[in-house]
Amino acid sequence: MFNADYSCIKLIDLGVSSKLDKTKATKAAQGGTPRYMPPEQLDGNLSFKVDIWSLGCVLLEFGSAIRPYELIDNDVALSMTIFRGLNPLDYALGSDNADKFDMVMDNPDFKSVLEACFQHNYKVRPSAEELFNHPFFKGYTNTDF
Repeated sequence: MFNADYSCIKLIDLGVSSKLDKTKATKAAQGGTPRYMPPEQLDGNLSFKVDIWSLGCVLLEFGSAIRPYELIDNDVALSMTIFRGLNPLDYALGSDNADKFDMVMDNPDFKSVLEACFQHNYKVRPSAEELFNHPFFKGYTNTDF
């Protein structure tokens, strides 16, 4: 994502997807970054929708220059926060840095797309195709991505 002085942006691998709606994760699939993982992946289940949550994390970070769950550095505490249902957007808006998220709050479509990405239950989280039809992406075509 961002380096220490915010002068460089790095694109990251968004994780591992499965063609099955629900499958047990392999040890390799669990080897991602918990900060960007959805609850089901932390629990060992994979689907295409794990990347939707991760995309939400990336969009949130791009809009604020603050990584998801920025004040939690312990992976166990981070995992417990996610399992309890506190998604990255709600955490950010309740943090001491909430003022850094004005770009999100000032754009209802941006906030709405993040809320869609951060559905705790992956079965109701949108697919990539459904998300692309969100008003936030209006004006883009699939050749833009």
